[in-house]
Amino acid sequence: MGNIFSFSTTPSDLLSLIQGCGSSALDVYLTFTNKVALLATPQPRPPSIGRLLNNESIAVSSVGKELTPGDARYTTIHDGVSHHPLGAGSYIFKTDYAKALLTYLNLYPKTEDATDQRPFNRPRPRKLIVHIGAQPNNSPHAGTMITFALGFIIARKIQRRYCDMGGDTGKLPPLTVSVSLDLVDTAPDSKKTIEKDGIAYQRSHRNTNAMAEFLPDYSELLERLSTFTNNEVQYTCTRQADLLKSKHIPKVLDVILADHVRIGRELGPESNRIALRAACPVEGCGIAEKHGKLNQYHYGDGIPTVTFNCLHHGPHTSSLVPAHIEKFELNTPLRNLVRGVANMLDTIETQGDVDGEERYHLRVTGGDYAGIYQEQLFYRQINCLMKAVFPQCSQLPLPVICYAPLLTDWSGAKLSKSLYVKEGAYAYLEEQNKDYLLSYSRMKEMGKDPRVIFREVESWVEDPRRLFRNYSVEYFTRLFEQADEPDVHPVAAPVALPLPYSPRNIVNSRQ
Repeated sequence: MGNIFSFSTTPSDLLSLIQGCGSSALDVYLTFTNKVALLATPQPRPPSIGRLLNNESIAVSSVGKELTPGDARYTTIHDGVSHHPLGAGSYIFKTDYAKALLTYLNLYPKTEDATDQRPFNRPRPRKLIVHIGAQPNNSPHAGTMITFALGFIIARKIQRRYCDMGGDTGKLPPLTVSVSLDLVDTAPDSKKTIEKDGIAYQRSHRNTNAMAEFLPDYSELLERLSTFTNNEVQYTCTRQADLLKSKHIPKVLDVILADHVRIGRELGPESNRIALRAACPVEGCGIAEKHGKLNQYHYGDGIPTVTFNCLHHGPHTSSLVPAHIEKFELNTPLRNLVRGVANMLDTIETQGDVDGEERYHLRVTGGDYAGIYQEQLFYRQINCLMKAVFPQCSQLPLPVICYAPLLTDWSGAKLSKSLYVKEGAYAYLEEQNKDYLLSYSRMKEMGKDPRVIFREVESWVEDPRRLFRNYSVEYFTRLFEQADEPDVHPVAAPVALPLPYSPRNIVNSRQ
C-alpha cells in the first residue's frame, strides 16, 4: 500500500518522503481518520516537486465523518504565492484610482494644476454620495463585507485626494463624501412565494418584515467600517421608499412606462415584461404578482396608471402620483435603471441650481454586475431613453460604477448567499470551520476579526491593480489563519515578482 504516516508529519517530512519516491505521477489519497496513504506508480525519472506542489490534487475521503464516494472532498497543494497580472482595467488603473474616479465624476480640476486656480468668490459646496446596496435576507457574508468595505475606503480615499488637490485651501469648492447603504427591502421573502397557473406571486421583506432579525448585523458592520475609516466618512441607510420619494422618479417611470413593451423584452427576456409590482392593499394580504405578466397600463387623463393583480383579491390600480409610487416594488434590473437615471437627473439639476449644493453619485457593487449586465440592461437603456428623459442635455453625467472583486469558491464561482440561505450549500466550509465567511454573525461567534477583510480591501485601493481580479475563499481563509497566529498581523499573500525579460515574454508584453 506504500508508506503510511500520521497527520503529525511535517511539510518537510512530506517533501522528503515524496522526493524519495521514484515517481513522476503521484496520487495522494488522504483520509481524515488519522492516517494518510501515499500511492506511487514507479517511473524511470524522479518526480518534479514544483510541478507536484502546483498541479496535483488530493482527494479527501472524509472530514470528520464517513462519506459516500459522491461526497468526496478535494484540496490542492500550492506555493502560497499570489499573482496580480495586469490585464484590461488594471493596465489603466495601476496607481491613482481616486484621480480617475474624480475625473469621471467631473470633480477633477479642469486645469493641469489645481493649486494654480484662483479661489472661488462664492464656492458652491459639493456632495458625493457613494452608494452600496444589499438585500437584507441574511446576515452579510464576506462578499458583501468586501463591497461595503470598498465603498467606505474609496469614499475616504476620494475625500483625502480631493483635499490634496486643493479642496482644503479654498481653491476648490468644499466636498463632502458620504456612504449610503441602500437596503432593498422590496426583495421577495422566499418563504412567501406562491406559483399558480404559471404566474408567480410573492410577499416582500417590506411586507413580512422578515429582515428585522438581520438588520442589527448591518448596523454593526456599518459602524465598524466607520470606525475603521477613522470616522472620516459619514453614512446613512435608506430603503426603497426613500428612492421612490425622489422628485425625479415620476418622470423616469413615465418615460419607462411609455416604452414598456420594448424595455420589457430587453430587461426581462424570459417574461417579456418589466417587473413592476405593488402589494395588494387589502389589510393582511400584501401579495404582489412577481414578474408583472398580468399588469395593464393606461394612459388617459395625462397620468399613467397601472392595474396590478392579487392572487386572492384580484385587480387593484395605482397611478404615478407620489403616494402610490412609494409603494411600488421593482425587480433588480428595473430598479437599477430607475435609480441610475434618477441620480443622473439629480446631478444635472443640482449643477444648475446656483443657490444649492452640487450632488454627485458613485455606485460600488459586486463584480458580478459588470459586463453584459450593465451594458445591455442599463447603459443600452439609457441610450434609448436619453432623448425622452434629457432633451435639453448635450452631454450626460453618466453614472460611475466601481466593481468590487468577487469572493469565489474552489471552482471560481461567486460565493452565493442565496444558495447558502435557500439550499444549504457550502457544507465543506462548515466541516472545516470556515463558514465564518458565509455570515457576519457566524464570524462573530467564532471570534474572527472582520478587520482582516477591511485591511485587505484597503491594500487593494492603495494598489489599484488588485481591484481588477477575483479572490478565492482559500485566499481569505489564509489571511484569517495568519491573523489567528500569536503576534502575527494579517498580511496579503506574497506577491510574485515580475518575470525577467526574455524573448519568449515579448509576445505577451504590452506597451
